[in-house]
Amino acid sequence: MTESTTEYTPTQYTTGELAKRCGVSVRTVQYYDNRGVLVPSEVSSGGRRLYDEQDVRRLSVITFLRGLGFSISQIADLLADDQSSAYIDSLIAAQRMQLSKQIELDQSRLRTLDALHKTLGRVDDCDRTDLHAFSDAAFVTRRKTGLKRIHGTML
Repeated sequence: MTESTTEYTPTQYTTGELAKRCGVSVRTVQYYDNRGVLVPSEVSSGGRRLYDEQDVRRLSVITFLRGLGFSISQIADLLADDQSSAYIDSLIAAQRMQLSKQIELDQSRLRTLDALHKTLGRVDDCDRTDLHAFSDAAFVTRRKTGLKRIHGTML
């Protein structure tokens, strides 16, 4: 029996292979590379960017954080080796606050759309696509919202 010795080489991926593996576009990988958030582990003699398993994990974390609404610069800060846990906690808290404000704004818009829909539903004698109908409905909707705010303050 002869022993077979094989040199272990970690799996490497081209930009396209990495993009496919992580479910993002090649342009996204290139963008993260240009921004310095995802640097290839190696560049071949021909100039091809090569990524390893650690880069796959890093890209997965980047896409996860992007899905949570973090900016590229915030992600770079979060992934930096020298960041304290207090700093990371503050970034997460700031993102949470920003998302909460966005949710409040979206909920307000949703309530306004519901009120607009109700108001337009009451306008039977005109064409719903008429600009005047929308203008009148918008006025009534804003007035109702303002009156509710005043009523809430009075209570």
